[in-house]
Amino acid sequence: MSFKRFAAAAAVALSAAWAPVQAAGILNGVDILNITGIAESSLADGNMTTARNQLLSEGATITDVAIGSFQASDLAGIDILYVGLVFNGFTPAQIALINGYVAGGGGLVAVGTERACCFGPQWEQIANSFGLTGLGGDRAVKPNPTNPSSPIVNGPFGIATTYTPAATGAFSTTLPAGTDIVWEGVDNNPVILTLDVTGRAFFFADTNFMEDPFIGGGHNAIIWGNAFAFTGQVNPAPEPATLALLGLTLAGLAAARRRRA
Repeated sequence: MSFKRFAAAAAVALSAAWAPVQAAGILNGVDILNITGIAESSLADGNMTTARNQLLSEGATITDVAIGSFQASDLAGIDILYVGLVFNGFTPAQIALINGYVAGGGGLVAVGTERACCFGPQWEQIANSFGLTGLGGDRAVKPNPTNPSSPIVNGPFGIATTYTPAATGAFSTTLPAGTDIVWEGVDNNPVILTLDVTGRAFFFADTNFMEDPFIGGGHNAIIWGNAFAFTGQVNPAPEPATLALLGLTLAGLAAARRRRA
């Protein structure tokens, strides 16, 4: 086979191999369960339209369930449980269910203003159950992330070097094993945390950062998207078979070029 013909055939093969990767959204096949009937930041709320559409546009599916009826069967086939700012509160059985879900490999994205003034104790029951403690008061945040290599900062949705706060609380620095501090307030208390155990959890002590219009500030949209890619354990890299095909193709091209020379 001539070099030109081999190159043409290789291009076709690579195009076919890469097509599924290119066509699929970052969150393609990721199923999200959204809790409704809460104080703020449910994906069903009108001021969450941009945040919701960002997830849907990348291939995710979103199912809504009211907090009062949330039960184990709702988590069947779900990759990520999303919880905004809770006012009415979960029951102890529901909290245990959420813990068991993450321990079993499920993903959790939980956002809430960890402030004593704003329903914090009700939301903190989730954070507390994972060994976190919320702190009261508003605070400014540091201009840059604490961990630039965190998948929340550097992930498939892009690189986040700035964060525009809306209503920012914080967590205590006493943290459970498996916790990574992503971003801190100027008082050195964590604002964004991830927990990587069997499943993955993302905690953000700012319930408004992804609401309209705040999601348009800084790199808030990137942080929001990467939180779901991380907790959904999305791997945007090519599949091993695709990488193998790429390697073989490049080797073949090199060999054909040597023969031609």
